[in-house]
Amino acid sequence: GAAAGPAALRGQLKNLPCHFDEKIQLLDVGDILCVGNDLESSQQDLSGATASLLHKGIFPIALGGGHEVAFAHGRGVHEFLQQTARPKELGIINFDAHFDLRPLENGLGTSGTSFTQLHDLRTQAHKRFHYLCLGVQEVCNTQELFDRAKIMNVTCILREDMQGPLHEKIQHTLNAF
Repeated sequence: GAAAGPAALRGQLKNLPCHFDEKIQLLDVGDILCVGNDLESSQQDLSGATASLLHKGIFPIALGGGHEVAFAHGRGVHEFLQQTARPKELGIINFDAHFDLRPLENGLGTSGTSFTQLHDLRTQAHKRFHYLCLGVQEVCNTQELFDRAKIMNVTCILREDMQGPLHEKIQHTLNAF
């Protein structure tokens, strides 16, 4: 299960050959686990940890979980940007077959609502929502989700457009984003 995820990820990553520049240092800051069904508390903890690391000049990478991690990580970056004099734009690039733009369920998030939550967070702060989803599959998303993506001004590249000689189009989309 997900609770065993952090140890499993570390176990798989520890033996991978990796040759970084001497200036790059990796720091494992530990685990944030969801206790019971209290997703919101674990998301708040991850958001706070992300913002704290950014304030210390550390580039955070969150591993594990589903897209509920994406919301928490993105919210932490948003909070950091709100508290600094840095540019206030936030761009999200997601490699997934799913938009994860479903509406909240009874006011609560799920693994399928992360980017809806980030959209709402940015909108409430009067900030633009920049979201690029690469590899979207029509079979994995309802028409309602495609309509929501259009309303939210989401940029996407369909899975079938990620294959073949379309590298220039993809590169152009990434550069424009």
